[in-house]
Amino acid sequence: METDQDLLNKIGNKNEHAFSLFYERYAAFIAKRIKILEPDEESGNDIIQEFWLNLWEKPEILKTNDKGMTFNFLYSFLFTFVLFKRRFRNKHKGKTISLEELSNIPDNYQYTHILEEIECDELKDFIDNLINDLPDTDHLIYEMYQQNCSFNEIAQKVSLSENRVRNLFTRITKNLRKEIKEKLYL
Repeated sequence: METDQDLLNKIGNKNEHAFSLFYERYAAFIAKRIKILEPDEESGNDIIQEFWLNLWEKPEILKTNDKGMTFNFLYSFLFTFVLFKRRFRNKHKGKTISLEELSNIPDNYQYTHILEEIECDELKDFIDNLINDLPDTDHLIYEMYQQNCSFNEIAQKVSLSENRVRNLFTRITKNLRKEIKEKLYL
């Protein structure tokens, strides 16, 4: 079986079969996760479409662990992706372009998503800083979880009980989500 990283590499080369395999592997999970985070059906469906379009155009947005799998990263990524889309939608709510403005756009104009890419980079930097600012033990727990380590493996590494590690991980992710919402959700 091909790893997620193998599929993402092929998607980067515009391999439609690899995209289909990745889609089959994660479509149900992604749709469910996004609809939980964005209960408005129309907005949720729009975000799902945007996710798949973004993945086709720029598969490197998804990271994988040392085993080549992206599930843990994808779980966190979808949370920030939905927040980013809400922020962008709220920022531009009610702004429309008139036909006159549209006709004044030069013929050679291409929309390059520069503003979205800048905001996405800012979001990634913000999240990276939050993670880097975690206390050492919390940082190690979070990083090991992102690498698909079991709670048992993490517990052994940090010399804590497995239940304690689970509780700490829950607290860490809850605090990260809270800080992200406070900073980015308008």
